[in-house]
Amino acid sequence: MLKFRQVIGSLGLASIFSGCIGTTVPPMNNYTFKCDDIKVETAKQKQYNKVLKISLPNTSSALTRRDIIFRTNEGKIGSYAYSQWIDTPADLLQNMLLRTLTASSLFKAVVRSASNVESGLLLESEILQFVHKVDKNSVEVQIVLTLVDQNSGKLVRAKLFTYSINVATSNAKNAVEAFNSAMNELRSDVIVWLSDS
Repeated sequence: MLKFRQVIGSLGLASIFSGCIGTTVPPMNNYTFKCDDIKVETAKQKQYNKVLKISLPNTSSALTRRDIIFRTNEGKIGSYAYSQWIDTPADLLQNMLLRTLTASSLFKAVVRSASNVESGLLLESEILQFVHKVDKNSVEVQIVLTLVDQNSGKLVRAKLFTYSINVATSNAKNAVEAFNSAMNELRSDVIVWLSDS
């Protein structure tokens, strides 16, 4: 009886492993923010003769992972299988702001907050919303930016940036394209916001 059980068990394991071997797992699609070129009218710019530090954005725990988040009309939260950001949305936002503001020439230099370089200004940010709403067929983005004088600790300016971009069809690729559109709008709006005297 023991031998019979062993044979049956061996056959069962063999069928399980053969099934696993025959299953093809789709490759993971990695996405990042695709930033378009921005033309800056230097004559109209407000010039800050200071070094700017950019802090890592504050956000919910869900956005400290690389998942591409969606929400259903029942309010359920999920993430797309086999698709993810190449980095966390918080890291991607910090990198995007760093590249954008360095290229803008608004500041003497732009560095991450972890840098040992002395700076006069700090740009803080908080991601309030960064989700694909399936029921509305759109991505919703809400980001607060705060510019602080590091010498005095006083608020220089702050603004809530809100974007709602339609998604062609509900899948990860189209959601990412909509997120990219929102991020490119944000980049342009941030330059205007900081340039406005």
